[in-house]
Amino acid sequence: MRTRTVRRDKLKRDIQKGLYVCKCNHRYTDDYAYDYASNYGETDFMEVKVQDHNGREHGKGILYLHPEDFSGYGNAWENEDGTVTLWIHSNLSYDLKKVGA
Repeated sequence: MRTRTVRRDKLKRDIQKGLYVCKCNHRYTDDYAYDYASNYGETDFMEVKVQDHNGREHGKGILYLHPEDFSGYGNAWENEDGTVTLWIHSNLSYDLKKVGA
């Protein structure tokens, strides 16, 4: 359950400082067989970085987010358990938690 809105620009800066780890909740494409085979993009918590180039990289121990994920359409909020949900759009969202939490 949501407890408060989180400013995405501050969240981006905190990620760049290494304060969070992240997991992908879901990532849907138009290739349903691929989505099923890749467990809909779900990951465990791992290191997160904001990348400077195009393309998402998963499965290498680091989850890369686009700079654009923190502006425009989307939202971020804190949950009752202290995690932060970064909702990019209907087919992509992440949960973040503070390192050591």
